Amino acid sequence: MKSVGPNRFIRIANRMVAFLIRTRIPVGSMALLTVTGRRSGLPRTTPVTLTPYLGGWSLGSPFGAVDWVKNLRAAGEAEILRRGRTIRVMAEELGTAETAAVLKKNLSDLGPVARRVLGGYFDVPFDAPLADWEQEAPRHPTFILREQTSS
Repeated sequence: MKSVGPNRFIRIANRMVAFLIRTRIPVGSMALLTVTGRRSGLPRTTPVTLTPYLGGWSLGSPFGAVDWVKNLRAAGEAEILRRGRTIRVMAEELGTAETAAVLKKNLSDLGPVARRVLGGYFDVPFDAPLADWEQEAPRHPTFILREQTSS
């Protein structure tokens, strides 16, 4: 099993990406996820990569069940800051089969630099068959985020 949790390089890059997003400089498919802390009750913000998916966005954790994952599970909702717009979203965690399909698709679309950075967090190659991804999926929680509608 490969290491889980962002390494030092990723933690530093996250700080830079967060700064760029807050200053409204587009950073590809990156956004800021703000979710209420499950223990502190305080807002917690982290940069994430969103991929369009079924009328919303998919959001997977290459690093396993890190704090933002646990907080999102507990809260079930969050805010994303994307392209200068804050959007309130509902979160639904995907099951193993759906997570496997989403991870395989999203990771196969990565460029060579992202593949090199994230490759160490997965025990299967990005071009592995779906059955192998179903074995990997439980280690990488994945959510679908859908914009909340005001009623």
